[in-house]
Amino acid sequence: MILFISFGFGQDVLILKKGASYEGEFLGIKSGKVHFQPTNVSVFKPRRLNEIRELTQSGQTLIQNGKWLVDKEALSIKSEGQNAGVEFSSKDEAKRQFSMNYQMGIEAANEDFSPTLSYRAGCSGLGLYLIPLNAIAPYVKIPKKHNQILTSNGGDDFRKGYKKELIDLRNESMKKGLTHLFIGAGLWFVVIGFEGYQIWGFFFGGSR
Repeated sequence: MILFISFGFGQDVLILKKGASYEGEFLGIKSGKVHFQPTNVSVFKPRRLNEIRELTQSGQTLIQNGKWLVDKEALSIKSEGQNAGVEFSSKDEAKRQFSMNYQMGIEAANEDFSPTLSYRAGCSGLGLYLIPLNAIAPYVKIPKKHNQILTSNGGDDFRKGYKKELIDLRNESMKKGLTHLFIGAGLWFVVIGFEGYQIWGFFFGGSR
């Protein structure tokens, strides 16, 4: 059961220790995790207390540096009747679970991804072939450390989010390498062309 806490209306603010800041609605707490719905963000997973720098609701600070500043029991808890408008239907709950697991896959991919090989592939020119190949036949090997969630009910959703994000990260890194390759090649031709022009002028320009 999620405890829904109300101080009134207003934009709530969640700031994570990693620096990200979100405005939206604080939904409540469940299993020790904070549920928050940012404005214009459809997918957002619950956060642990130790991930949160600050949470404010209607101007009042509820959490700071991973610690509650208020007594949760003393807050205004909405009754089941009042919660009727915010409880999830079975369909909504399934959609929310998919979004949460999918987002977890995205975040895991960002943590695992190392851009070095993809960037070098772009710099070597292989990115011209690998980027289209990723679109046609994408291959992603998910590390064994994620086996626990992969074998859970939300494993397929996690896998989809992980694979899509990793492919996107690879392609972006290869595109960056290709951009640097083209810039370097262009500068090389300019330098060689200028030096060639000087050499040609030295030998064949003649003197007056």
